[in-house]
Amino acid sequence: MRPAGFVFVGLLLLTVVPVTAAEKNLQEQVEQLGAKHEDRIREARQLAGEGRVREAKQVFLDLAKQQPSPAMSFWAGNELFRMDFERSYELHAEAYAALPDEPFANLEFAMQRHRRGEFAEAIPLYERFLKDRERSQMHALLADCLIRMNRIPEAIQHWKQADFRRSHVGIEKTIHEVYGDLHPFAKRTKLLEKLRGGDKQAAEPLLRQLIFMDFDWWNGRADKAAIQQDLVLIEATLGKESERFRAMACLADVTIASSRDDDDDVKNSKKDDSKVASKVAAILKDAKFILDDGAFPTNSIMAAGLVQVALKHKLIEKEQCRARFGDELWRRAQSEAGDQEALHLLCSLSIGKSQEEQKKLEEFDRYGWDRYHDVRFASSLLVLLAGQERLKTDGEELVRALKEFPDSSLVHQIRLEFTETEAITAEMLVEAIKAEFRHLSIGLIMIDGRRLNSYFAVLEQRQTKQGTGTK
Repeated sequence: MRPAGFVFVGLLLLTVVPVTAAEKNLQEQVEQLGAKHEDRIREARQLAGEGRVREAKQVFLDLAKQQPSPAMSFWAGNELFRMDFERSYELHAEAYAALPDEPFANLEFAMQRHRRGEFAEAIPLYERFLKDRERSQMHALLADCLIRMNRIPEAIQHWKQADFRRSHVGIEKTIHEVYGDLHPFAKRTKLLEKLRGGDKQAAEPLLRQLIFMDFDWWNGRADKAAIQQDLVLIEATLGKESERFRAMACLADVTIASSRDDDDDVKNSKKDDSKVASKVAAILKDAKFILDDGAFPTNSIMAAGLVQVALKHKLIEKEQCRARFGDELWRRAQSEAGDQEALHLLCSLSIGKSQEEQKKLEEFDRYGWDRYHDVRFASSLLVLLAGQERLKTDGEELVRALKEFPDSSLVHQIRLEFTETEAITAEMLVEAIKAEFRHLSIGLIMIDGRRLNSYFAVLEQRQTKQGTGTK
């Protein structure tokens, strides 16, 4: 959960600067609220970690109702920033309405409006904050809003003021603050509520969420305690002897067996790969899934999870999986009900260098794109065509992908890489920049903002040559 005053307190610690009486007053009030309600905060965070986010949110909402003040709205809005987008927005709006000249009230409401897509409204709020407080990350966020309003020269200038080379980590994390998804605790709670409400189809997505709790674009892990806790509800819902529950219990067991504790050191993190692989193999064989003549789970989310863990530990070869399960996956994908997960798994098993493998992958990608309109099939096809030197910048596939998936950083990356340097326009770069802000792309090692920074550099060059338009 976002700590109280996440941006507010964090930014104050970056640089020692004089503060106005109003700022000091707000700062002191927020700190006092955190100290005064320490027990309630601890209670709320424990509830959230148990998948009871609705109750956790109510702790802060009750406090805001019982002790109304601008500082309380500001504090509660920070706490709920990634737990409840709508309520957090309302709380920060209340704080701003009461303190329209307070820089940090402007900043938090700017980020709220930015996240909601209210770019024109966010711009003056960021400007008001930056008038009194120099923060590189906020120049980056202002650049995003400006470029979406076609104020290109100003966007370039603010991106330069962000000083990416020195401040890239803070910039990247702050971009995630605006464009990141709901906190995984909140997503878990939504799935639990669906399951408790009788929606049995929420069971497998719930386990998938627990296996990878995506705290941000860079960090995720399996929540072993939550897996064990929620399996009790899943068992009661599906039945202990049901094939679906047995597959889920098997995936839960192999996940716990192959994951490491956060405090394991580097040496222990490697444990003894052969022992871990042996343990995973024993679990799969005992449950009679995947290995040897083991069954293939009827749910494709579980099938993908078990196949991937078997491949990871080298318990089965990709070619074996394709031979044994390929026809069934293709049947599921083409069924009247449809099954995207089956097709995703089939595509991953079909990646290879041979002409036959690439021919089949192209067939699957085209089918998946046409039927499911999923960017993953489209981007896979574009990468495949590019590798075969069959991709054209004005070709049907790329033109269609740009129209259907304007927020895909990978689609824009492919277009720019296959466009002659002199033919790259400012408009192309602007659209690529917008997509990068939506979700930073993978760099050499991990997700980072280097490509975004390079796009701004090239855009500045284009603007110098072409003037201030986006031709």
